[in-house]
Amino acid sequence: MKKIVLTENQLSNLSKHILQERTFQDMYYDYTENFDVENVFQNFLDNPNGVQSWTPLIDANSYKQALQEFTKYGQFINFPTKLLYQWVGILLRNTMQLDYNTILAGHTQANPYVYLSEEFDYMVEELGKTECNGVDITDIGEHNIYDKLEEMGIYDWMKLPDGSDAWSDFGLKPIYNHLKEYDSSMPPEKVIVLINKVLDVYHQRGDLASAFIEGGRSTLTQISNT
Repeated sequence: MKKIVLTENQLSNLSKHILQERTFQDMYYDYTENFDVENVFQNFLDNPNGVQSWTPLIDANSYKQALQEFTKYGQFINFPTKLLYQWVGILLRNTMQLDYNTILAGHTQANPYVYLSEEFDYMVEELGKTECNGVDITDIGEHNIYDKLEEMGIYDWMKLPDGSDAWSDFGLKPIYNHLKEYDSSMPPEKVIVLINKVLDVYHQRGDLASAFIEGGRSTLTQISNT
């Protein structure tokens, strides 16, 4: 039986639901139940000639406004703090997508065929297909998965909003460690500090920031300077 893979719109609706969870562990569990490496691959097949979606991103002006108000008063007075909790959802979802991309790109010890074998078996055995996006899949396996994925064009599709490659060589453990601190009962003043920690890591890592906030690295540099 083929696994149900969520569309981009369904993932967006899932994000809104997951933000109601109380802890990082609850949020992470719900995401991994519905969003994984196979999901990223299916999204590619739905739009192979386009580019990977990272929206919504954190609004640059809103983030700057939140930091300015928090820095000035030490608390939030007029800023709509519900946005902060939504931003945590954006950070988690796009970090996980970056993580899955990294697996597909071969920059981890995990072989992506382990995650995609069921999908290819379904295409061949149930649908009678011999090709996927113009590439022969009858002999696909762990030994040639990277060559096959490259032929399909997924690495050209996996791009960040700034056009750079959408995978990471440095490892995402520092990001997950910060996100694990999250709990929906946290006051907004603690949430903005957590968000700032995560974005600071991505800022230091360069172009990866464009997967999370409008304008990416240049936005964060401008905010830091002001």
